[in-house]
Amino acid sequence: IPLSTDQLKEVVHFIRKETSPQDLIIVHCFAGLNRTATFILATVIAEWIEKGIMNLENYVELFCYLVIEFRLRRSRLALQHFSQFLSLFLFGKELLEIPKKETPDGKEL
Repeated sequence: IPLSTDQLKEVVHFIRKETSPQDLIIVHCFAGLNRTATFILATVIAEWIEKGIMNLENYVELFCYLVIEFRLRRSRLALQHFSQFLSLFLFGKELLEIPKKETPDGKEL
């Protein structure tokens, strides 16, 4: 079941608010393929956008790079459902298109 982009934003925001960059986070769903991959990649996308690595001009290229590298290194079955791929793609695109908001703790989402 894919998460909506709003749900992905909420989860990523919560994790980033409750952890610091040096914290290790363990993520796993039933098979460790689709929801796990979606969450991990959403976190990387949000971080890359915040750091200015990912922007509207290079988004498609870097998005494809992330998914391909993840599947090569983790599992070729990760993000096997188009709906999860699409949710993740739209999540990043929406983050890039909205004005940056700072949370009370100084972190952006």
